[in-house]
Amino acid sequence: MPTAAKLVAAFAFAGVGYATAQAFQPAVPEGMHAPWLREMSAFLGLIVGWFVMGRSVGGGMYLAAMRGIYTATLLLFWALVVFSGREMVLRSLDRRFDTVMEAVTGTIGIAYWFVQLSLFPAFWLTLLGGGILAGMVAEFANRHWR
Repeated sequence: MPTAAKLVAAFAFAGVGYATAQAFQPAVPEGMHAPWLREMSAFLGLIVGWFVMGRSVGGGMYLAAMRGIYTATLLLFWALVVFSGREMVLRSLDRRFDTVMEAVTGTIGIAYWFVQLSLFPAFWLTLLGGGILAGMVAEFANRHWR
């Protein structure tokens, strides 16, 4: 059932996804084309915010901050799945993989490579700080608009 907390959480985590993708943009290698990085991250934040954070409000601000970190972590997981899957498909179309299993293990390697690219403070501060803030905003919305 739609609630104000779900709506606020969805848009707050869409903002977190967009801002985190914006913070990741300088880490993208020179020759790599990353279309729709910010928009897809915002869409994933919208979905995760609605279904995960929107359902878990109502336990207080501290718990909302912790659930915000959890939701931000799930946002990162699904972004890794989507973007490494996309990169695997592009590499498969270039015939860089011979078998299906090679493509699947290549996807895991690509996800690991993306994590290595993200190892700088601005990315993690944006993701985790934004998750905490978005969780607290969702809790505030739950308290004031029932």
